[in-house]
Amino acid sequence: YRLDYLCYLWHTVGKMITTKNNVIMVDMDGVIHRAPSGSVFGDIKGEPIEGSQRTIKSLIAHGYEVYVFTARTPDNWKNVREWLAKNGFPKLKVTNKKIAARAYIDDRAIRFISWHDVAHYFL
Repeated sequence: YRLDYLCYLWHTVGKMITTKNNVIMVDMDGVIHRAPSGSVFGDIKGEPIEGSQRTIKSLIAHGYEVYVFTARTPDNWKNVREWLAKNGFPKLKVTNKKIAARAYIDDRAIRFISWHDVAHYFL
């Protein structure tokens, strides 16, 4: 194994095993909600992504605190909460702030291993 990968494992997986942080941040559009192209503000159209309600309920039952993470501004959070309730999700906190969390679940994320990997991915 490369040294940077071993350091990554120590600093991320090791912390996940020992930390008491039980917060999981879940992105709204593209992860919970199948957003039609270009519709990330205002009324929320589209269906839940298969398995999202069941898995979020299961995470909560196992002691995790699930937040909905969105790029939407606070004046749009009411629409998010209404859509979640209408589609059978439990009551969840909504935020657009990056808070300390055990994990972020996002359809646009790239797992950081090293800057070499970032350069390889983009360049």
